[in-house]
Amino acid sequence: MYEALIKKPYRFLHCWLMLRHEMKWNAWLASLDATATDQVEPAQDGNRDARGNNETVPEPIVRPMGRDRTKKLRSSTTATASNSTACIEMLQKFQQDRSKYEEQVVAATSEEAKIKIELKERQVKAAEDLVKLQQQERDDQIMYMDLDKVAPWARDYYIKMQQQIMARTMGAEGN
Repeated sequence: MYEALIKKPYRFLHCWLMLRHEMKWNAWLASLDATATDQVEPAQDGNRDARGNNETVPEPIVRPMGRDRTKKLRSSTTATASNSTACIEMLQKFQQDRSKYEEQVVAATSEEAKIKIELKERQVKAAEDLVKLQQQERDDQIMYMDLDKVAPWARDYYIKMQQQIMARTMGAEGN
C-alpha cells in the first residue's frame, strides 16, 4: 500500500514487522475504531489482529510494576516500620565504621608525626656533625701550616689562630 501511494519501498518494514503486535499499537487502533465507525471493526477472536489480518496475535506481555506504584508500596505503613529500623541499624553501623576509621587515621598521623620528628632530629644531628668535621679540617690545615714560607704579617695571623685552636682544644678536653 505504501509503495503504491508513495512509489518507494517502505524503509522501516523490519520495525513494523516487530512492533505490529505491541499492546500500545493495538490499543491505539482500538481507540480509532471506537471513534470512527467507517473503519474496520476490532477482531472478535484471537486469530485476527485489529485490521482483520489472519495472523496470530501473541498473548499480552505482563508488564512490571511502575515506578510510582512501587514507591507507594514502599511508603506504606508496614513497610515503613521495617525500613526505618533497617535504616537506623545501617546508620549506626556507618557511624561505628566512621569512628573506627577516624581512630585509625589519628593513630597513623600520630605515628607519622613521631617519625617525622625523629627524622628531623637525625638531619639536625647530621648537619651538626658535618659542621664539626669541616671545622676540624680547617683547624688541621691551620695547625700543620709551615709558617716559615709565609709573609711575616700572615705568620702573626696564623700563630694567633693556632693559639686559639690550642686553647679551644685544651678547654674541650678539660671538660
